[in-house]
Amino acid sequence: MVGRRKVLGWAALIIPLAASMGQGALSDVTVSLGTLQNSDAFVQFVDVYSQAYGYTQNGLGGSSEDFHDGASIPYIASANANGLSPQARATAQTNFKYVTSHTYADTSGGTSSRAWAWASQDWLLNVTTPEDGTFTAPYTIAWDLESGAGETATGDAYWGLFLYDTTVNSSGELVANDLVASSWLPFSLVVSNGDSSLFSYPDAMTLKYEFSSAGAYDLKLMVDPESTAAPLPGAVLLGSLGLGVSGWLLRRRERSVPA
Repeated sequence: MVGRRKVLGWAALIIPLAASMGQGALSDVTVSLGTLQNSDAFVQFVDVYSQAYGYTQNGLGGSSEDFHDGASIPYIASANANGLSPQARATAQTNFKYVTSHTYADTSGGTSSRAWAWASQDWLLNVTTPEDGTFTAPYTIAWDLESGAGETATGDAYWGLFLYDTTVNSSGELVANDLVASSWLPFSLVVSNGDSSLFSYPDAMTLKYEFSSAGAYDLKLMVDPESTAAPLPGAVLLGSLGLGVSGWLLRRRERSVPA
């Protein structure tokens, strides 16, 4: 009986230590861009193509694509994906000159999780004369990253405005795109072992370009966030080691006790 108490004592020390290494991690990231502004009289907004994709680690995903004449409504594409709910979620949406995506992942299911969402909107422009053009758009990135001991949470994103010189064939189809200007920003942050970070940052970005010729151009708004939550390899190893050693001690004690 004394020996069993000693064995259970070892287990009582090791198992809580292993369990304490997985207190829960989460990554919650949202990026929004727009409404796009341009006051140049020589720039005409003609058509719009909206895309939204949402994917989670276990393969679940959704997508939506819409093409509209520039004078029509809506300008909406939306996609939603859920993983091992509520372990991973991804949502991407577009609206009039505006895109936003939200990703969420946590370790509540006991394993790693990942969510990725991408929203973009392409505006086909007709530039009537070669002049200097300016496009602006406000943006906001907000994140909540939390980690337990032995766990890690990661948030990644980039967002921006991208201008393409575009060739259009006789059927009105885009047949070539060359990136001529861009304005974009990256975000990457990792917290681990009990650290956390909670913040929301609003600002605006500007894209300027000297149009050398009249014709068709394509202006893309894009946001691309990703969330990941995972146990650190050391935590998983220690948990397995703690449970394995305590089980071995119990079995060893039971074999040594006479029937």
